[in-house]
Amino acid sequence: MQFVPLLMQRSIKSYIAYNLITKDGAAIQPGVRSYEKSWIRDGGMAATALLKMGLTSEIREFIDWYTTFQDKDGLVPPIIDTKAEDPLWEEKPPHNLIEYDCQGEYVYTIFEYYKFTRDQKTTSERY
Repeated sequence: MQFVPLLMQRSIKSYIAYNLITKDGAAIQPGVRSYEKSWIRDGGMAATALLKMGLTSEIREFIDWYTTFQDKDGLVPPIIDTKAEDPLWEEKPPHNLIEYDCQGEYVYTIFEYYKFTRDQKTTSERY
């Protein structure tokens, strides 16, 4: 980061810190309070940024954790509520939250992890 202006360096460090502070275990979350849930969309975008900064183990842990909520038929939940008794409550009646882009966002996150790490063993055996 030696060629990046100081203000930009501070902004990048702040962004990384914010993402790490708002994590809940392996769950990447876009914020606190009403955003204290994990979205695969937001987690995937944050994962890309964090991977660019060299944080790979945090992203592998996030993907591993998110994968535990994937249905047997391959469907990926859009939101995981880490504070709820049932972390997938929003996807059941009466809410029935369905976001059809989740599968692609999940695959995107795995591919970004692979692209930055070249960890073929993990990506082929776990996902």
